[in-house]
Amino acid sequence: MIAFIVKTLICSGLLYGLYYFLLRKETFFRLNRIYLLAILLLSALIPLIQITIPIGVSTPESFFYTLVDGTKEFFFVYLLDEVIIYGKASPFSWPNIIEKVYYIGIFVFSIRVFVFLYQITSLHRVSKKYRKDGVRLFVHNKPFTAFSFWNIIYVNKEELNAPDFKVIWKHEIEHIKQGHTIESFLLEVWSCIFWFNPFVWSIKRKLKEIHEYQTDYSLIEQGMDTIVYQQHLLNYTLDGHSFAEASNFAATALKNRIKMLAKSKSPLWRKTKVSLVLPLLLVLVLAFATDYAPLNASETISEPVSPVIDSLSTDSIPVIFE
Repeated sequence: MIAFIVKTLICSGLLYGLYYFLLRKETFFRLNRIYLLAILLLSALIPLIQITIPIGVSTPESFFYTLVDGTKEFFFVYLLDEVIIYGKASPFSWPNIIEKVYYIGIFVFSIRVFVFLYQITSLHRVSKKYRKDGVRLFVHNKPFTAFSFWNIIYVNKEELNAPDFKVIWKHEIEHIKQGHTIESFLLEVWSCIFWFNPFVWSIKRKLKEIHEYQTDYSLIEQGMDTIVYQQHLLNYTLDGHSFAEASNFAATALKNRIKMLAKSKSPLWRKTKVSLVLPLLLVLVLAFATDYAPLNASETISEPVSPVIDSLSTDSIPVIFE
């Protein structure tokens, strides 16, 4: 458990560092999104993978000879199987304590997910159901800002009659189309399992930012004026809307979103920076996912020696046990 935790922290830290220093400020939102999701998977899989690389010469039963006064002396070498002795660990040992703390952490952070699901279920029961543009719309009276979950958009009754509801609606539609709502929920579950990893929480926060950047850019590409949309974001915040946990409008700092909207698109050649992850992955695999094992005798002995052995008396050949 301890080894897995340490390896996971190192893998995710190095891979996230590459994103933070080289890709964070680029406008390649889809590429950055894929890369951050890949970090989560790779940092969990690399410590679990075992790739065996054969090295050296070792055989269960082999022999060698030396020259003594010009005479060849043969020795048989018997390599005994490895013997592992297991003992009963103390319940108060550090590995046991760390393991118990890990499972307690999963339980505590899972409470947040179940509370969110309970709130969604409650909203589902009390909301009025509609269908608009092929998407289900649930209208409620709870003090939550508009948000989407799976293929449903939840809207407060007051927001439904607001003059900027059309912008809010398009915004949430984009989140659904691009799979952001499902991904956000899976990130919550993933952060419960890897709650001990600070880089997982940073990746989760960055992915939510990227979700907003992708959606903002999509609306601009659909013809919405950039200045008008920026003003809408500012008004939406200053009007005192609450920052609900699931709210997509409240997922990132307003200043970062406005800055990103005003930023020019990154040149395509900068995508090549992501290729730097390949040597880093190679180093991580060699360090954490590689096991070195001795070669088999049949793969290493090239000269036939049985005729020489047959000509010798076995009584004259000493046996060495290792």
